[in-house]
Amino acid sequence: MDTLNVLVVDDEKLSREMLSELLGEKGHTVITAADGLEGVELFKEHHEALSLVILDLTMPRMNGDEALPLMRAINEEVPVLVASGYSEEEVLKRFSEGGATPSGVIMKPFSMVILDDLMSRVRI
Repeated sequence: MDTLNVLVVDDEKLSREMLSELLGEKGHTVITAADGLEGVELFKEHHEALSLVILDLTMPRMNGDEALPLMRAINEEVPVLVASGYSEEEVLKRFSEGGATPSGVIMKPFSMVILDDLMSRVRI
């Protein structure tokens, strides 16, 4: 399996740490951001090296549905998985209104099943 460079954007410290640890244990490099604004800045800086972004939907300063179009304008090739407690249908509807669509949705709160699903998506 190839080593991936992953940007995790989530305002919940525990979520960032959990994803960083899980991905790090698998040998992946993880960069974290505490909100959408910081996430866009880090994406701008690292987009050429990124393999994946895990983007929370609801955050202070800039939500995921605001950050994703900005990221897509910089580099539309990087897959972005959105993490949310809302249903996948609700998440995709919210993004369709903004004109940018995520590569997939990861449900919160994270559980071992959700994290296993994430790891299977990361392997792709």
